[in-house]
Amino acid sequence: MDYIKDGKYINFGLSRGLGSIAYASGAVVVSQLIDLFNPTIIAFIHIGAGILVLLTLFSMPDYQIKNEVQEKQQSSIFDIIVKYKTFFFILLAFTFMFSASTALSTYLINIVRNLGGSTSLYGIAIFCMSITEMPVMSVTSRLLKKYKAETLILLSALFYII
Repeated sequence: MDYIKDGKYINFGLSRGLGSIAYASGAVVVSQLIDLFNPTIIAFIHIGAGILVLLTLFSMPDYQIKNEVQEKQQSSIFDIIVKYKTFFFILLAFTFMFSASTALSTYLINIVRNLGGSTSLYGIAIFCMSITEMPVMSVTSRLLKKYKAETLILLSALFYII
């Protein structure tokens, strides 16, 4: 946020797409490791990933942004909801969609197993699901120049439902 506030260009779509690729690759690797060993391997992977994240964060350069003096106004959550109605309803919709997605993904492995699949097939399915985000996420900044953000959000919601 400090980089953006300072006027630096950040391609959020590309970084989000790369995050999807990392998630997809991780899903395939972890599912293969679970088939080779057992599910306790996930704990070791989380510990290793946590250490890697900490090392990455500590290796980043310090960045100081000039402090701007701003007058703070006291407002309640209801004042914010009334002021930003559209944003509030978008957050509410994302909350419901994410809840449904999380609930489904909790039982998705059971669905895959009941259809004759295994954890490695589940990992490949998650890989395919996640990797398909990359093409669109990499061109998000270009799409935002041609279309309104609301149009893209509605279109993505439609495809999410499908």
